[in-house]
Amino acid sequence: MDFSNAISSLEAIEIEAIDNANNDDAMFSAVKALNPKTFENPKVEDSEGKLITNLNDILLTVADHFKNKLRDESLTDIKPFQGKPRPLNKPLPSRTA
Repeated sequence: MDFSNAISSLEAIEIEAIDNANNDDAMFSAVKALNPKTFENPKVEDSEGKLITNLNDILLTVADHFKNKLRDESLTDIKPFQGKPRPLNKPLPSRTA
């Protein structure tokens, strides 16, 4: 028995029923369910243009990239808070080690 045709027929019937229902939310949910995305590691190259495949190396390379782009090493002091002190609206969560 050829199950691929049966599955395709069922999918076609479901798609037609959803399309006829005029419900955009259901249509988008169905499209998402019928076309699931699989997770892929990001494609990251090292400074020599070679593809990095080790997850820890990918993490370090991306972290270094953004650290170099977003961090200003010339700033050494953080200016004090300017404004009237007031209590927090939400308490800070406690850290547990």
